Amino acid sequence: MSKQVQSVLGICYGKAKTRHVWNYLKVIGQNFWYLLSEDENLYKDIIEPIGHGAKEHNKAFLMEKDRIANAFTREFLEGFVIDGLIDWEKLVEFNSGNLDIDTWYSRS
Repeated sequence: MSKQVQSVLGICYGKAKTRHVWNYLKVIGQNFWYLLSEDENLYKDIIEPIGHGAKEHNKAFLMEKDRIANAFTREFLEGFVIDGLIDWEKLVEFNSGNLDIDTWYSRS
């Protein structure tokens, strides 16, 4: 017994018609939630529980986000700032310096 398999790109929110794109089905918004549950109203019914969960986790998320932002700021200041000024040459070298073209490209 064989079964037909269909690749699906499911997008939780938005408004667009379901359509085939290349070799997959693109399903958006209410149609996505209906595909999963066969419940026409699930897309509305899940909003309140998601909102409640988001509120519970928001404080912890914001604290972690601030911690990471502070760590990145500290790393940037320590690595690329001298006497309150950005060392642009060092920053550009860090970001783009990769001179190894001579290892694969020879000028003839």
